[in-house]
This record gives sequence, C-alpha cells and structure tokens, in this order.
Amino acid sequence: MYAAALVLGSMALYFLMVAPRRARDPQRLLTCLPAGGYPTLYIDLQTLREAGILDRVAGVAAIEEPDYKEFVQATGFDYRKDLDAVAVHFAPSARMIVARGRFDREKLASYSKARGGRCAGPICTLEGSAKERQISWSPLDDDLLGIAVAPDPLASTLIAKGSRAPDALPPAPVWLALPGSVLEPRDGLPPGLSALLASLGGASRATFTVNGSADGFEVRLVAPFDDRLRAEASAKRLREATEALKTLMARSGTPVEKGSLAAVLAGGSFDADQTRVQGRWTLPAGFFSAETKRP
Repeated sequence: MYAAALVLGSMALYFLMVAPRRARDPQRLLTCLPAGGYPTLYIDLQTLREAGILDRVAGVAAIEEPDYKEFVQATGFDYRKDLDAVAVHFAPSARMIVARGRFDREKLASYSKARGGRCAGPICTLEGSAKERQISWSPLDDDLLGIAVAPDPLASTLIAKGSRAPDALPPAPVWLALPGSVLEPRDGLPPGLSALLASLGGASRATFTVNGSADGFEVRLVAPFDDRLRAEASAKRLREATEALKTLMARSGTPVEKGSLAAVLAGGSFDADQTRVQGRWTLPAGFFSAETKRP
C-alpha cells in the first residue's frame, strides 16, 4: 500500500509542474472522513488526467478485466474519466472513502440491486468478494460520494460532511500521512520499507510527499518527534537501516536493478532538524517506465 502511494505521489507531483492549474479543495473530502488516527491517502486524479499520465499509472489491464468492463457498462462510471479526487481512510477492518467526480446514482443503485444488493433511500449496499467485505455508498453532495468497505453493511453512514476538523495538508496533489500508531514493521512489506517504518517509531506522524527535479524525482519525508534527542535517534536508526539494506543487497549475490524500489530505498538520506526527522530519496527519471514493465 505505502510503496504504491509513493509511486502515485511522485508521478503526480512531477507532472503538476506542467499540468493546467485548477482550484482544488481536498478539505471537502477529508473533513467527511470519520475522526481517528488512521493512515490517510489523498489522490488528485484530475491532475493526473490533465497531465495525460493516468493510464500510465493505472495501466490498461483494468479495461480488459471482465468484472470491470461489466461495471463500466452497467453504471457508465469509469474512474479514468469520471473520478476527480479520492481520500481514503485505512481503518483496521474498514476502508472509508470519499470520492469526488461524476456519478449516475440511478445506475449505481440498479447495479447494486441486480447483484443481490439493496438500496434504502440514498444508501446502497452490496456484498463484496467475502461476507466481511460489505460495500456501501451514499451521496454527500452533488459531486461527492461516501463509500465504505467493511463488515458493517451500513458503514458508509459514518462518512458525513463535517465529521472531522480540517487538517494541515501537505502541498501536493497526492500524499500519504501515517499516524504514529502504525509506524512499526509489518508483514508483507519489502525489508527496506519495513525497516523504515520501524525506525520512525516514536514519531507523532510521518508524511510523504514528492517533488520533481531536473534528474528525476525526490521523495521527501517529514516526521515530528516530542524532543530533539528522539529525532536524532530516529535519524540514526534510519541511516543504520539503510546501510543494513545495502549490505543485504550486496550479500544476495543477485544484481539489484538500478532504479528498483530496493535501490531507491538504499539511497535514502536522513537528518534531524531540531525535533523533526527529514528524509530524502532520489528516483531516476526512468523509474516509472521501468517499474511498469516489470511483472
């Protein structure tokens, strides 16, 4: 999840410099999400689309998937042209989503009912791929839709305008904000990424943003701590974890492809600025074309 978010972020921020500038209002989406300290991802698909790179990020495989083709034909909704922005709250057993775009509510309701779901007024529910994946949605505004994937078939009712106070937002069309409670190693992540989260333990949060540069891209991390000593200790752990990853790569005996995620993580640099840890990774200009070609 986190690696994919960084990839999306770097693509978006680089092309934002050449894409047409239009007014965005991410707070409209974010203040609808339930309050709580969970990872939050924001993606401005309108910027990606205006830059002409959305298909490069998402690929064309989705067009060929029978389920996706059926959904598009039944509802008339295609995220590549109809979805403008999305904010996602990753709770332990639920995904809370606020989407901004163009939705045909009648077709969405018909899609739900045709597949065994039901609608009560504006709220629709539909069982997903498993019983614990109940999908529900309800309109929040003319162009806003609240969507939930959770064991509770009415979880989307927890998404409402004004549910939480406005946040201080990163100046980026795509960003990932992680609360301190999730900054720990976890199964299923690449070793370098897991070590990164573990090294940030004790931070109140960690925010990842990306900027374009003449040579490619820069991923930046900002993680505030309670005091300077903790920030310095975290920066030291991050440097040690990076050196350990380099050693592991060297001992593997398998050449590490330049521009791969492992190579990028091994090239990270870190420092402590008073009570904040700052990190930086450089991605070569060909990082994304190389990544999309790999299986």
